[in-house]
Amino acid sequence: MSSAKTPLKGRKRFIADFKEATSAYGAGLEVGGLKVKDLRTGDDEGSILCDVTHADKHIVSLNLIVSDTSEYPGSHNYFCFAQDEDVSPRILDVIETIPDEGPRSIEDILKKLLTLFAKKLATNGRQPESDDEDSYGEDDEDMDGYDAHYDDDDFGMIPSDQNSDIKMSFLHRDFNEIVACGYRPGLTRLGIGEIVLTVSLPSFQLAQCVAPRALMAWDPRLLTTSRHFTLIISGIRGIYPVLQDDGKLLPNFIARGLSTVQFRVGLSSKYKPHQEDVRELVRTFGLKVKEEVVMETDSSPFDSEYDENYADEFLSPPAPEAAPEEVPEEEDFISFSLSDSMQSLMNDRFMDLLHLRLKYGMGWAAAETLLSELKTDFQPLKPYVCDNKLCTYQYYNLNRGPSLEYEICSRPQTIDLLVSLTYVAAAEETLEDFPIGMNLMVSMDGQQSPLVDFDPLSHQDKRRAITTLIASLPPILDMKRHLQKRSKMGASKPRLQEIDRTILPAAWSVLRWCVASCTAHLEELTSGEDLLKGIGNRWRQFRFTVGAPDAEAKFHEEQSRACATDPNANRYPSLYAFHGSAAKNWHSIIRHGLWYKTVAHGRAYGHGVYFAKEGNVSMGSYAGSATTSWRNSTIHVYNCVTVAEIVNLPNQFVSTTPYFVVPQTHWIVCRYLLVKSAIDDPDIVSDNVEVPVVTLDPRHPLTVDSKQVSIPAPAYKLEKLLANRQAEYLEEDYDQDDLEIFLSEDITTEYLPSSVPQPITDDWVHDSDWVQACIEHMMPAPVDATPMATSSLQKELKAMLREQEVANSLKELGWYMPPDLIGDNLFQWVVELHSFEKELPVAQDMAQQNVNSLVFEIRFPPDYPHSPPFFRILKPRFLPFIHGGGGHITGALTLWVKLWRATKGRRLRMVGRYRRVSTD
Repeated sequence: MSSAKTPLKGRKRFIADFKEATSAYGAGLEVGGLKVKDLRTGDDEGSILCDVTHADKHIVSLNLIVSDTSEYPGSHNYFCFAQDEDVSPRILDVIETIPDEGPRSIEDILKKLLTLFAKKLATNGRQPESDDEDSYGEDDEDMDGYDAHYDDDDFGMIPSDQNSDIKMSFLHRDFNEIVACGYRPGLTRLGIGEIVLTVSLPSFQLAQCVAPRALMAWDPRLLTTSRHFTLIISGIRGIYPVLQDDGKLLPNFIARGLSTVQFRVGLSSKYKPHQEDVRELVRTFGLKVKEEVVMETDSSPFDSEYDENYADEFLSPPAPEAAPEEVPEEEDFISFSLSDSMQSLMNDRFMDLLHLRLKYGMGWAAAETLLSELKTDFQPLKPYVCDNKLCTYQYYNLNRGPSLEYEICSRPQTIDLLVSLTYVAAAEETLEDFPIGMNLMVSMDGQQSPLVDFDPLSHQDKRRAITTLIASLPPILDMKRHLQKRSKMGASKPRLQEIDRTILPAAWSVLRWCVASCTAHLEELTSGEDLLKGIGNRWRQFRFTVGAPDAEAKFHEEQSRACATDPNANRYPSLYAFHGSAAKNWHSIIRHGLWYKTVAHGRAYGHGVYFAKEGNVSMGSYAGSATTSWRNSTIHVYNCVTVAEIVNLPNQFVSTTPYFVVPQTHWIVCRYLLVKSAIDDPDIVSDNVEVPVVTLDPRHPLTVDSKQVSIPAPAYKLEKLLANRQAEYLEEDYDQDDLEIFLSEDITTEYLPSSVPQPITDDWVHDSDWVQACIEHMMPAPVDATPMATSSLQKELKAMLREQEVANSLKELGWYMPPDLIGDNLFQWVVELHSFEKELPVAQDMAQQNVNSLVFEIRFPPDYPHSPPFFRILKPRFLPFIHGGGGHITGALTLWVKLWRATKGRRLRMVGRYRRVSTD
């Protein structure tokens, strides 16, 4: 049969095709064990009714409607609706895709429907690996094979798997609790019985509990891009839940040969990564791909770079210009600077901490006492480590610190600077802190000499070994290009050691030490919003903040004390000034801050740290030049100067003319590092952007060449980033796997605690008179309904009444549905919200006005759950938005729920609205 031979168009062609289909498929059209039967016309123009069955068992009745029969068969669309009241979400998922199929003949669309149903059910609701769904023509005979993969149970919500012990009721409970805490849960199925859970939060919302400046130091992408901070929990196969009440793994979990769950932390583009990305992320092995790497070098990597002849060092021709960098494709899930250390902590210690917390009833703070010795109001900008050799070894060798690979890819110029400063300090004999306890084996006289233990060497030999190891490293940009190579699916990701196998492992360890030992935040500035104005174009600018949280806390404490005691300091809390020091000293200054234990230029004006208000003073002889340089550097450090912030109490300085001499080192914090290159660096050109600036004390201006220097307001950029991320954020729909969990039944009584709960003495009490007085304000009952909406509302109402019935306390529940007001109309509810937290404004207003609850009328549209319900506050009467009321209350006293998504979750939405009203 082929209707293409009929030279008809429009409605006539539609009627001809329908008659041909009914005559050709009188016994039914069958694909993959599913059959379309009883093909007939509907009441509306272009409507086709049919039944879908499997093994003579009714599955669903469909109403297939052509948008416009006059456009058939070339420009029309189909709309499909289920006629039954209780339809599997898997069936609905397919039905919703039909309008996207475009114009098809009647025969084609029916085959397409059956093919999609069969594939959906055969894959337990997961997408097949092949997207070629239109290939049903020649492969229809193979669809019968799908019968072996599913039975009648597959038309329910839970896949049929005899070996699976995954309790959807517990997933339902846990998902709603995650939502109630403000996070987004997610589930990804990787195979029969294997699931991966995710918990995510829009990354900009981390600024509610972590200082934005700390987030920018950790990873700028937390605020500069719209990402989700995501925890991935894997290792769950065939059983859920996996933990006992005391936090230990269930015996059934261990009996399946599973050792523990695994955690992974990163940034995803959506609230959960795609299935294929999750599969790759939880993979614990990879194929080694042998790749020949040819490194071009002019000399042995172990030739010593220590050269006392400064002229020879800098007059040597620079390395050839690197090829333009390839911009890597944006990945769905990416690691960030602390991913490795957080994953190590979660995988090594979290389960033990959880067990102790649950077993002994202690809080997280008690369980993490050893991790919380330092308590200030300022977060450390980078992880740090104590002097214990075991801690040092674990921190550097087991990746407990910041990710070196991430730092190289995201901040190559900063890494270049750190390595260069370490090289200069070692070569010029000022390096005092060494990578002790890292089990380094080094060569003292080149590649051919035997390796020796680094730790027992003299300071001079240690410096010499460090210069040799750093000299053997390739350029940082070469490392970045190597790490950003796209690896094949299933292959291991590129590793630094694979760049050149002749480089000693100790060299890579020293590189890691150069980066991880620096707890300060260094970030090269290139945007006009960030740069100091008036410095000149020959100096690279870096944002520079010493990472010790106690130093920042002491500074702000002294600044607050100065503001309280000095009127001028209250108006201008800080002074800004320049400090120059020899390049060989900056490896130490960056790590420890400014001090004055060593006399370098004399102390004619007293003991203390010297500062100049005129930049040329510090940029001249005080900023001593480097006499050597790491040959593979792109910066080639020559001079360094910092711009520091100082507590504005000059009357307590040792001297103020011609220089500030500040003896109180805790009054000083570095804010910017200026670096000048030894080679002809191109002028640093930035866009001229007008931004708010710091108001400086007019008695102590900051100048270069007698011209005013302006400093961007520190909070401006962060506030702008947060505002942009909040404006961009739009809550996504939950996918089908997650919707099924929210739609699944609540935990039944067999899973509820057997112990009798203690009675609540001060529980909330329903006031029927208060609610009855609201009835007169209700709108007429809705009159429109559909089977889909009716089915969804029946389930939701049943679940909410059950939850209300088994609740130990109405006060803890926070809402109440009066049973006597549940009428015959499912599309109109009355709900009370009550027992708000006492510190919230709404709770205080309710107590002052003696209001027992907020009474809502909830009206559901006929296309629910694909459209949001309509909320009205019946009592009390809120002040409208146009008169200064809350942000979610309109002039018609209607509460609109923002960003509605058809999640179909019962408690999810109720909790969400409860929290939204609470905060407003």
